[in-house]
Amino acid sequence: MGYRTLRYARRDGVIPQGYDQDVFTANANAQHRPLKDIIEEAKQLHLCSRLMFRSFDDETLEATGINWKVEMSVLAMGFLITGHFIHHMKIIEEKYLPLLYAVA
Repeated sequence: MGYRTLRYARRDGVIPQGYDQDVFTANANAQHRPLKDIIEEAKQLHLCSRLMFRSFDDETLEATGINWKVEMSVLAMGFLITGHFIHHMKIIEEKYLPLLYAVA
């Protein structure tokens, strides 16, 4: 979502194509990565998103683009990114953390 947001902010007029999240997930090879690396990646992605949004002025935050057939502002994308991150954290907490405790 960050890449899509950046394109809206830079007003390039291109509508980025979507992708199949199931294909991405199947080919992520997460099972072969250390958990600490995945956590570090999430932290860095969060930091990069925060820095990107800090760089936007009010005019940029009002710029829009098409996100899955819906016109959205850069500011709205910021809320979407935040909500998406919270959603993923809940999934991790509900589905995967119990597996770690079961092994321990």
